[in-house]
Amino acid sequence: MSDKITKLDCAQCQHYYITWDKERPYGCRFFGFKSPSAPWLSVIESSGQSCHAFCAKTQQTLSSQTTTPKKDGWTA
Repeated sequence: MSDKITKLDCAQCQHYYITWDKERPYGCRFFGFKSPSAPWLSVIESSGQSCHAFCAKTQQTLSSQTTTPKKDGWTA
């Protein structure tokens, strides 16, 4: 019984984030961990299987990250 391990681009996943931790700069919100390498590699090392939590970012998710929220008041 072989599980085909596929390379995933964590940057395209909704659960992926960059941390402030210099030792472990990559994180996965789904599994709740930070890693020195791409999170999908940590998942393979610990479980021996590809990440089953990968959820591609939607266009709405991408656009909300690039726009700045409106602020009330005036700008100098």
